[in-house]
Amino acid sequence: YDGKGNKVSNFKIYKDGLGILALTPKKGKRYYASIIINGGEEHYQMPKANTEGFSINAVKNGDNLLIHLTSTYETGRKGTFLVAHQRGEIVFQNFERNVNSKHSIILETNQLSDGVIHVTLFVSFGNPVSERLLFVQNPENKINLSIEKDKRILSTRQKLTLNLNIVDYQGNKTSGDFSLAVRD
Repeated sequence: YDGKGNKVSNFKIYKDGLGILALTPKKGKRYYASIIINGGEEHYQMPKANTEGFSINAVKNGDNLLIHLTSTYETGRKGTFLVAHQRGEIVFQNFERNVNSKHSIILETNQLSDGVIHVTLFVSFGNPVSERLLFVQNPENKINLSIEKDKRILSTRQKLTLNLNIVDYQGNKTSGDFSLAVRD
């Protein structure tokens, strides 16, 4: 909602408090989020929008990650450094020498490991000004796990043998490293 109580956008939480909101703030306006918690409405002030800045927008499109960069500065993205890294390894880097205010890159997910990618935009003196965390999950890396136990009913402190059957997305046997937690 804007400062006058007009609804400007909807947002939805998908899982574990993570969600998405599309909002382009207007200069000089204030915004707040309205959330219904346990039957009561709570208001949370959004940070005041800067008149100038950078943005990173990242979306998954099929087998690619599309990363769009924009700048509202007169000098565009000149002098900025964009770096994307995953597990300590750089997967993309670019130092911008031109006065471009918009730029897009494509990262092919089949060239990346599964897990989180950090995409950070730095200004010329080294400070990070915008960052996005992206999660990559390649279907080719998906495994199916089934567990067989040697006993149907257990008693206290009785030995149990588990057989793990692990196959890849094509049904071929594969291996892996696993951990197990036991609780009643």
